[in-house]
Amino acid sequence: MSLRIGDRLSNRSNIRGKYTMLYKKFLSLFLLFALFTASAVLSGCNAPSPSSADDLPKSGDSPEIEYMFSDGFPVQNLTAGSTAEYPEKITIPSASSLDYSINHSPMGIHLTICLRAENGTEYRAETVGGTGEGTFSDLPEGNYSLILEHANIDSRTLENAVLVFGIR
Repeated sequence: MSLRIGDRLSNRSNIRGKYTMLYKKFLSLFLLFALFTASAVLSGCNAPSPSSADDLPKSGDSPEIEYMFSDGFPVQNLTAGSTAEYPEKITIPSASSLDYSINHSPMGIHLTICLRAENGTEYRAETVGGTGEGTFSDLPEGNYSLILEHANIDSRTLENAVLVFGIR
């Protein structure tokens, strides 16, 4: 069976027509998706916004544990054997805990997180490896100093650290 030149052109136009039809379907689906997405974005979130302070949740409304988080305690360029102290006293209510999380660089530097009560009692936790987290539990009520110590074990300078803590 032999094909003539007209048959080849006819086959090409059929293929081109199929691709054109697929392109039109894709384009219409894309435009439909874009329309729905745009309408969802323009309509905004369906959650009602509080109209007054009376609509906001109150502290006694939930039986969940409440956390009071710090904005973070950034420390830079702490040399071996030196300390950095959080600029404010931390007030701990009775029988509370302090959760902490730290990220620092370079990795491998030995750091100690020290929570010191006004009477001199210290609660200490060590961290190595770039990250650390933990809890100082069942702390007596009082005001505390939060201190980050760079041990003399490593002579490298602590370039950056951020210590975040929360009281529960």
